[in-house]
Amino acid sequence: MSTVLDFGDRIRVDADSGYLCYEDLYRNIPEGGFIAMMWMSEERTVAYIDAWERRNNPDYDEASFLELRIRSGENAYHIRPLELITIGASGVVIRPGRSPLTYIHWDWAIEFGHWLSPKFYMDNIAFLSQLKGNIYEDPRLWERFALALRFE
Repeated sequence: MSTVLDFGDRIRVDADSGYLCYEDLYRNIPEGGFIAMMWMSEERTVAYIDAWERRNNPDYDEASFLELRIRSGENAYHIRPLELITIGASGVVIRPGRSPLTYIHWDWAIEFGHWLSPKFYMDNIAFLSQLKGNIYEDPRLWERFALALRFE
């Protein structure tokens, strides 16, 4: 494990997967653990994870995710990272140790950040807006970008 990012606080990065430490992302937020648990159990988040796994996990098993999709949003049902790993999710790993740590894919971390912080979301939009000049200059990139924005 190595630390490669610094956003005022260290964000640990798993050396094997390149995933970001989930606990580090919410460490300085009051009641961060509870908030993170609520995010992972939210119906929209489960739909996002399901869509991400469909796209990025060659071993995706639709039947395994079906119960999560059905139960997400129930007040009494809280999805834990280990449950996602058990059903074959590839966007999350848990590293053992004195205090086991959960690591999530960059894409998941960005989705979590958007949900958690409007400022983080706006900073991402500003960054993408800066890149758009490069995209507009190359018609092939612009076409690819426009196609990627299609809603399904």
